[in-house]
Amino acid sequence: KYLGSRVWKDLYRFYPRYDFVIIGMDVMDKLLGACSAQHLDLYLDSYLKTIQLLLESPEPKMLIRGTESFVKFSKKEEIVPAYHRTYSFFTEKFSEMCHYEASDNEVTDKIRESGLRGIAGVIRKIESEDLAENIWSACHMEMIIPSLMINIKTDKVAEDHCPQQIAENTMRDLISRTGFKSIKSPMGPVLSHMDNHGLWEDRDLSKYLVQMIIFSAPQKINHVIIEMFLSHLNKHVDDINVLHGIAVVLQHIFKHCISDQDVGHSILEIVNLLLSHLHSTVNNEADDKMKEYQDALIDALGEYATHLPNFQLSEVMMFILGKMSASHSTTYILLRVLLTV
Repeated sequence: KYLGSRVWKDLYRFYPRYDFVIIGMDVMDKLLGACSAQHLDLYLDSYLKTIQLLLESPEPKMLIRGTESFVKFSKKEEIVPAYHRTYSFFTEKFSEMCHYEASDNEVTDKIRESGLRGIAGVIRKIESEDLAENIWSACHMEMIIPSLMINIKTDKVAEDHCPQQIAENTMRDLISRTGFKSIKSPMGPVLSHMDNHGLWEDRDLSKYLVQMIIFSAPQKINHVIIEMFLSHLNKHVDDINVLHGIAVVLQHIFKHCISDQDVGHSILEIVNLLLSHLHSTVNNEADDKMKEYQDALIDALGEYATHLPNFQLSEVMMFILGKMSASHSTTYILLRVLLTV
Protein backbone atom coordinates (compact mmCIF):
# COMPACT_ATOMS: atom_id res chain seq x y z
CA LYS A 1 0.00 0.00 0.00
CA TYR A 2 2.85 2.38 0.78
CA LEU A 3 4.48 1.87 -2.61
CA GLY A 4 1.09 2.27 -4.31
CA SER A 5 0.45 5.56 -2.51
CA ARG A 6 3.94 6.82 -3.44
CA VAL A 7 3.31 5.99 -7.12
CA TRP A 8 -0.06 7.78 -6.95
CA LYS A 9 1.52 10.93 -5.45
CA ASP A 10 4.33 11.02 -8.03
CA LEU A 11 1.92 10.39 -10.89
CA TYR A 12 -0.78 12.91 -10.01
CA ARG A 13 1.23 15.82 -8.61
CA PHE A 14 1.09 19.13 -10.53
CA TYR A 15 4.38 18.26 -12.24
CA PRO A 16 4.36 14.44 -12.46
CA ARG A 17 7.61 12.67 -11.64
CA TYR A 18 7.42 9.84 -14.16
CA ASP A 19 10.93 8.57 -13.40
CA PHE A 20 9.95 8.03 -9.77
CA VAL A 21 6.78 6.25 -10.90
CA ILE A 22 8.84 3.84 -13.01
CA ILE A 23 11.21 3.19 -10.10
CA GLY A 24 8.24 2.47 -7.84
CA MET A 25 6.75 0.03 -10.35
CA ASP A 26 10.12 -1.71 -10.75
CA VAL A 27 10.14 -2.31 -6.99
CA MET A 28 6.54 -3.58 -7.03
CA ASP A 29 7.36 -5.94 -9.92
CA LYS A 30 10.27 -7.41 -7.95
CA LEU A 31 8.01 -7.87 -4.93
CA LEU A 32 5.53 -9.70 -7.17
CA GLY A 33 8.24 -12.11 -8.27
CA ALA A 34 9.43 -12.68 -4.70
CA CYS A 35 5.97 -12.97 -3.13
CA SER A 36 5.11 -16.45 -1.83
CA ALA A 37 1.88 -18.15 -2.91
CA GLN A 38 0.42 -17.80 0.62
CA HIS A 39 0.74 -14.01 0.63
CA LEU A 40 0.22 -13.34 -3.08
CA ASP A 41 -3.51 -12.64 -2.86
CA LEU A 42 -2.98 -9.95 -0.20
CA TYR A 43 -0.45 -8.17 -2.40
CA LEU A 44 -2.23 -8.40 -5.76
CA ASP A 45 -5.13 -6.08 -4.94
CA SER A 46 -2.76 -3.16 -4.27
CA TYR A 47 -0.60 -4.15 -7.24
CA LEU A 48 -3.50 -4.16 -9.71
CA LYS A 49 -4.88 -0.86 -8.36
CA THR A 50 -1.47 0.72 -8.97
CA ILE A 51 -1.37 -0.66 -12.53
CA GLN A 52 -4.83 0.80 -13.05
CA LEU A 53 -3.52 4.23 -11.99
CA LEU A 54 -0.83 4.06 -14.68
CA LEU A 55 -3.30 2.95 -17.35
CA GLU A 56 -5.59 5.87 -16.51
CA SER A 57 -2.76 8.32 -17.20
CA PRO A 58 -2.75 10.13 -20.59
CA GLU A 59 1.04 9.82 -20.76
CA PRO A 60 2.05 7.15 -23.38
CA LYS A 61 5.07 5.88 -21.44
CA MET A 62 2.88 5.31 -18.37
CA LEU A 63 0.43 3.26 -20.48
CA ILE A 64 3.33 1.16 -21.77
CA ARG A 65 4.84 0.74 -18.28
CA GLY A 66 1.47 -0.23 -16.76
CA THR A 67 0.95 -2.83 -19.47
CA GLU A 68 4.39 -4.35 -18.83
CA SER A 69 3.47 -4.91 -15.19
CA PHE A 70 0.09 -6.39 -16.08
CA VAL A 71 1.74 -8.87 -18.45
CA LYS A 72 4.07 -9.96 -15.63
CA PHE A 73 1.05 -10.39 -13.38
CA SER A 74 -0.77 -12.47 -16.01
CA LYS A 75 2.09 -14.97 -16.03
CA LYS A 76 2.00 -15.39 -12.25
CA GLU A 77 0.17 -18.53 -11.18
CA GLU A 78 -2.20 -18.32 -8.23
CA ILE A 79 -3.01 -21.31 -6.04
CA VAL A 80 -6.44 -20.06 -4.97
CA PRO A 81 -8.74 -18.61 -7.68
CA ALA A 82 -9.69 -14.98 -6.97
CA TYR A 83 -13.43 -15.10 -7.63
CA HIS A 84 -13.90 -11.54 -6.40
CA ARG A 85 -11.54 -10.07 -9.02
CA THR A 86 -12.75 -8.75 -12.39
CA TYR A 87 -10.79 -7.66 -15.44
CA SER A 88 -13.41 -5.50 -17.15
CA PHE A 89 -11.37 -2.32 -16.74
CA PHE A 90 -8.24 -3.92 -18.19
CA THR A 91 -10.12 -5.48 -21.11
CA GLU A 92 -11.71 -2.13 -21.96
CA LYS A 93 -8.50 -0.14 -21.55
CA PHE A 94 -6.29 -2.51 -23.56
CA SER A 95 -8.92 -2.64 -26.32
CA GLU A 96 -8.95 1.17 -26.40
CA MET A 97 -5.14 1.18 -26.70
CA CYS A 98 -5.37 -1.16 -29.71
CA HIS A 99 -7.23 1.62 -31.57
CA TYR A 100 -4.80 4.36 -30.47
CA GLU A 101 -3.93 7.02 -33.07
CA ALA A 102 -1.25 9.71 -32.71
CA SER A 103 0.58 12.03 -35.08
CA ASP A 104 3.78 10.10 -34.31
CA ASN A 105 3.59 6.65 -35.96
CA GLU A 106 6.20 5.23 -33.60
CA VAL A 107 4.12 6.19 -30.55
CA THR A 108 1.00 4.76 -32.22
CA ASP A 109 2.74 1.43 -32.84
CA LYS A 110 4.12 1.24 -29.30
CA ILE A 111 0.75 1.96 -27.66
CA ARG A 112 -1.04 -0.51 -29.93
CA GLU A 113 1.62 -3.13 -29.27
CA SER A 114 1.15 -2.63 -25.51
CA GLY A 115 -2.63 -2.88 -25.85
CA LEU A 116 -2.34 -6.14 -27.76
CA ARG A 117 0.08 -7.59 -25.21
CA GLY A 118 -2.35 -6.56 -22.49
CA ILE A 119 -5.24 -8.33 -24.23
CA ALA A 120 -3.09 -11.46 -24.55
CA GLY A 121 -2.46 -11.22 -20.80
CA VAL A 122 -6.19 -10.88 -20.03
CA ILE A 123 -6.96 -13.94 -22.18
CA ARG A 124 -4.18 -15.92 -20.51
CA LYS A 125 -5.31 -14.96 -17.02
CA ILE A 126 -9.07 -15.46 -17.36
CA GLU A 127 -9.20 -18.49 -19.66
CA SER A 128 -6.43 -20.52 -17.99
CA GLU A 129 -7.78 -20.17 -14.44
CA ASP A 130 -11.04 -21.20 -12.82
CA LEU A 131 -12.47 -17.72 -12.35
CA ALA A 132 -16.03 -16.50 -11.96
CA GLU A 133 -15.43 -14.27 -15.00
CA ASN A 134 -15.79 -15.89 -18.42
CA ILE A 135 -13.51 -14.79 -21.27
CA TRP A 136 -16.14 -15.99 -23.77
CA SER A 137 -18.83 -13.63 -22.52
CA ALA A 138 -20.15 -11.12 -25.07
CA CYS A 139 -18.87 -8.12 -23.08
CA HIS A 140 -15.29 -9.37 -23.53
CA MET A 141 -15.48 -10.72 -27.08
CA GLU A 142 -17.14 -7.59 -28.50
CA MET A 143 -14.13 -5.55 -27.34
CA ILE A 144 -11.31 -8.05 -27.89
CA ILE A 145 -12.08 -9.35 -31.40
CA PRO A 146 -12.39 -5.95 -33.18
CA SER A 147 -9.27 -4.74 -31.36
CA LEU A 148 -7.29 -7.68 -32.75
CA MET A 149 -8.76 -7.61 -36.26
CA ILE A 150 -8.22 -3.89 -36.82
CA ASN A 151 -4.47 -4.46 -36.43
CA ILE A 152 -4.30 -7.28 -38.99
CA LYS A 153 -3.48 -6.20 -42.54
CA THR A 154 -2.28 -7.87 -45.74
CA ASP A 155 -0.67 -4.86 -47.40
CA LYS A 156 2.56 -5.14 -45.38
CA VAL A 157 4.80 -7.91 -44.10
CA ALA A 158 4.35 -8.59 -40.40
CA GLU A 159 7.62 -8.23 -38.48
CA ASP A 160 8.39 -9.75 -35.09
CA HIS A 161 7.01 -7.72 -32.17
CA CYS A 162 5.04 -5.37 -34.44
CA PRO A 163 1.32 -4.82 -33.68
CA GLN A 164 0.21 -6.98 -36.60
CA GLN A 165 2.28 -10.01 -35.56
CA ILE A 166 1.15 -9.73 -31.93
CA ALA A 167 -2.50 -9.38 -33.05
CA GLU A 168 -2.24 -12.47 -35.26
CA ASN A 169 -0.57 -14.54 -32.54
CA THR A 170 -3.18 -13.47 -29.98
CA MET A 171 -6.04 -14.25 -32.35
CA ARG A 172 -4.61 -17.70 -33.07
CA ASP A 173 -4.15 -18.38 -29.36
CA LEU A 174 -7.72 -17.26 -28.59
CA ILE A 175 -9.33 -19.34 -31.35
CA SER A 176 -7.22 -22.39 -30.44
CA ARG A 177 -8.77 -22.36 -26.94
CA THR A 178 -12.35 -22.63 -28.25
CA GLY A 179 -14.65 -25.66 -28.21
CA PHE A 180 -18.08 -26.62 -29.55
CA LYS A 181 -19.89 -24.30 -27.14
CA SER A 182 -17.46 -21.39 -27.10
CA ILE A 183 -16.55 -21.01 -30.82
CA LYS A 184 -19.67 -18.95 -31.52
CA SER A 185 -18.61 -16.32 -28.98
CA PRO A 186 -15.62 -15.01 -31.00
CA MET A 187 -17.10 -15.83 -34.41
CA GLY A 188 -20.10 -13.52 -33.91
CA PRO A 189 -17.89 -10.41 -33.45
CA VAL A 190 -15.61 -11.62 -36.29
CA LEU A 191 -18.52 -11.65 -38.75
CA SER A 192 -19.87 -8.33 -37.42
CA HIS A 193 -16.45 -6.67 -37.78
CA MET A 194 -16.14 -7.89 -41.36
CA ASP A 195 -19.61 -6.49 -42.08
CA ASN A 196 -18.99 -3.12 -40.43
CA HIS A 197 -15.64 -2.51 -42.12
CA GLY A 198 -16.51 -3.85 -45.58
CA LEU A 199 -13.90 -6.59 -45.39
CA TRP A 200 -15.92 -9.01 -47.55
CA GLU A 201 -15.04 -6.89 -50.58
CA ASP A 202 -11.34 -7.02 -49.70
CA ARG A 203 -10.80 -10.54 -51.04
CA ASP A 204 -7.19 -10.95 -49.90
CA LEU A 205 -7.79 -9.80 -46.34
CA SER A 206 -11.05 -11.72 -45.87
CA LYS A 207 -9.43 -14.94 -47.13
CA TYR A 208 -6.40 -14.36 -44.93
CA LEU A 209 -8.48 -13.77 -41.80
CA VAL A 210 -10.75 -16.75 -42.36
CA GLN A 211 -7.84 -19.07 -43.19
CA MET A 212 -6.11 -17.99 -39.97
CA ILE A 213 -9.26 -18.78 -37.96
CA ILE A 214 -9.86 -22.18 -39.60
CA PHE A 215 -6.24 -23.28 -39.14
CA SER A 216 -6.20 -22.10 -35.51
CA ALA A 217 -9.49 -23.71 -34.42
CA PRO A 218 -9.57 -27.33 -33.23
CA GLN A 219 -10.22 -29.49 -36.28
CA LYS A 220 -13.34 -31.08 -34.80
CA ILE A 221 -15.23 -27.76 -34.78
CA ASN A 222 -14.36 -26.48 -38.26
CA HIS A 223 -17.76 -27.55 -39.61
CA VAL A 224 -19.42 -25.31 -36.99
CA ILE A 225 -17.50 -22.31 -38.37
CA ILE A 226 -18.53 -23.24 -41.93
CA GLU A 227 -22.19 -23.42 -40.89
CA MET A 228 -21.90 -19.97 -39.30
CA PHE A 229 -20.60 -18.50 -42.57
CA LEU A 230 -23.46 -20.13 -44.47
CA SER A 231 -26.02 -18.80 -42.01
CA HIS A 232 -24.48 -15.34 -42.29
CA LEU A 233 -25.55 -15.22 -45.95
CA ASN A 234 -29.16 -14.86 -44.76
CA LYS A 235 -28.34 -11.52 -43.13
CA HIS A 236 -27.25 -9.91 -46.40
CA VAL A 237 -29.84 -11.01 -48.96
CA ASP A 238 -30.07 -7.43 -50.28
CA ASP A 239 -26.33 -6.76 -50.59
CA ILE A 240 -24.93 -8.68 -53.55
CA ASN A 241 -21.34 -7.46 -52.94
CA VAL A 242 -21.31 -8.94 -49.43
CA LEU A 243 -23.01 -12.14 -50.63
CA HIS A 244 -20.41 -12.59 -53.34
CA GLY A 245 -17.59 -11.91 -50.86
CA ILE A 246 -18.88 -14.53 -48.41
CA ALA A 247 -19.33 -17.07 -51.25
CA VAL A 248 -15.74 -16.49 -52.40
CA VAL A 249 -14.52 -17.00 -48.82
CA LEU A 250 -16.51 -20.25 -48.57
CA GLN A 251 -14.99 -21.45 -51.82
CA HIS A 252 -11.52 -20.64 -50.45
CA ILE A 253 -12.27 -22.52 -47.20
CA PHE A 254 -13.43 -25.65 -49.02
CA LYS A 255 -10.49 -25.58 -51.42
CA HIS A 256 -7.56 -24.69 -49.16
CA CYS A 257 -8.51 -24.82 -45.48
CA ILE A 258 -10.26 -28.10 -44.70
CA SER A 259 -9.49 -31.79 -45.00
CA ASP A 260 -11.74 -34.81 -45.45
CA GLN A 261 -12.17 -34.98 -41.66
CA ASP A 262 -13.58 -31.43 -41.44
CA VAL A 263 -16.80 -31.90 -43.42
CA GLY A 264 -18.80 -32.61 -40.26
CA HIS A 265 -21.89 -34.71 -39.74
CA SER A 266 -24.49 -32.35 -41.23
CA ILE A 267 -23.41 -32.80 -44.84
CA LEU A 268 -26.87 -32.68 -46.40
CA GLU A 269 -27.72 -29.66 -44.26
CA ILE A 270 -24.71 -27.74 -45.64
CA VAL A 271 -25.55 -28.82 -49.20
CA ASN A 272 -29.18 -27.80 -48.69
CA LEU A 273 -28.12 -24.35 -47.42
CA LEU A 274 -25.92 -23.82 -50.47
CA LEU A 275 -28.73 -24.96 -52.80
CA SER A 276 -31.26 -22.65 -51.12
CA HIS A 277 -28.98 -19.68 -51.68
CA LEU A 278 -28.46 -20.79 -55.27
CA HIS A 279 -32.24 -20.94 -55.73
CA SER A 280 -32.48 -17.27 -54.70
CA THR A 281 -30.33 -16.31 -57.72
CA VAL A 282 -32.60 -17.96 -60.31
CA ASN A 283 -34.64 -14.90 -61.28
CA ASN A 284 -31.71 -12.48 -61.37
CA GLU A 285 -29.25 -14.16 -63.70
CA ALA A 286 -29.20 -11.17 -66.03
CA ASP A 287 -27.38 -9.22 -63.32
CA ASP A 288 -23.60 -9.70 -63.79
CA LYS A 289 -22.87 -9.51 -60.07
CA MET A 290 -25.61 -12.03 -59.32
CA LYS A 291 -24.11 -14.33 -61.94
CA GLU A 292 -20.70 -14.04 -60.24
CA TYR A 293 -22.32 -14.85 -56.89
CA GLN A 294 -24.06 -17.86 -58.43
CA ASP A 295 -20.79 -19.13 -59.95
CA ALA A 296 -18.99 -18.72 -56.61
CA LEU A 297 -21.67 -20.76 -54.80
CA ILE A 298 -21.52 -23.53 -57.40
CA ASP A 299 -17.71 -23.62 -57.19
CA ALA A 300 -17.92 -23.70 -53.38
CA LEU A 301 -20.31 -26.66 -53.51
CA GLY A 302 -18.00 -28.44 -55.93
CA GLU A 303 -14.97 -27.89 -53.68
CA TYR A 304 -16.95 -29.13 -50.67
CA ALA A 305 -17.95 -32.30 -52.55
CA THR A 306 -14.30 -33.18 -53.25
CA HIS A 307 -13.85 -33.93 -49.53
CA LEU A 308 -16.72 -36.44 -49.38
CA PRO A 309 -16.26 -40.21 -49.64
CA ASN A 310 -17.96 -41.89 -52.60
CA PHE A 311 -20.98 -43.20 -50.70
CA GLN A 312 -21.76 -39.73 -49.31
CA LEU A 313 -21.15 -38.15 -52.70
CA SER A 314 -23.79 -40.48 -54.16
CA GLU A 315 -26.24 -39.39 -51.45
CA VAL A 316 -25.56 -35.74 -52.25
CA MET A 317 -26.15 -36.30 -55.95
CA MET A 318 -29.44 -38.07 -55.23
CA PHE A 319 -30.40 -35.21 -52.90
CA ILE A 320 -29.70 -32.68 -55.68
CA LEU A 321 -31.75 -34.72 -58.18
CA GLY A 322 -34.61 -34.68 -55.72
CA LYS A 323 -34.59 -30.88 -55.89
CA MET A 324 -35.35 -30.87 -59.63
CA SER A 325 -38.51 -28.94 -60.56
CA ALA A 326 -40.51 -27.94 -63.60
CA SER A 327 -38.69 -24.61 -63.73
CA HIS A 328 -36.20 -24.56 -66.57
CA SER A 329 -33.89 -22.09 -64.80
CA THR A 330 -33.81 -24.11 -61.57
CA THR A 331 -33.17 -27.35 -63.46
CA TYR A 332 -30.34 -25.71 -65.42
CA ILE A 333 -28.62 -24.53 -62.23
CA LEU A 334 -29.00 -27.93 -60.53
CA LEU A 335 -27.56 -29.66 -63.61
CA ARG A 336 -24.57 -27.30 -63.40
CA VAL A 337 -24.22 -28.23 -59.73
CA LEU A 338 -24.33 -31.95 -60.56
CA LEU A 339 -21.69 -31.50 -63.21
CA THR A 340 -19.46 -29.59 -60.77
CA VAL A 341 -19.96 -32.18 -58.02
